Amino acid sequence: MYALGWIADYPDPQNFLNTLFYTGSQYNDSHYSNKEFDALLDKAAVEKDYDTRMKIYQQAEQIIVDQAPAMPLWFGRNYIVISPEVHDYNIDPLGVPRLNLVTVEK
Repeated sequence: MYALGWIADYPDPQNFLNTLFYTGSQYNDSHYSNKEFDALLDKAAVEKDYDTRMKIYQQAEQIIVDQAPAMPLWFGRNYIVISPEVHDYNIDPLGVPRLNLVTVEK
């Protein structure tokens, strides 16, 4: 058992599934290996239709849920307090603030 933190580099299932669970991946710390799972990831990698691709990733995710090569014990949640004078403070899907859009009215 060990603690590990992970945050997406970009908002896509590939960034989690391939990186953390694909056989032989550098960050596959559990040394998980499943030929069916790897084949689904290979198939999703070349699928051009978004909806079909997401269905393939859902199948792969279900394998991970069923076999539980990793067991998340907690997750973090951030809270941001923003002054009423600050407008248009937005965060992208990765949690990065878009500060070029922010205005301040005093």
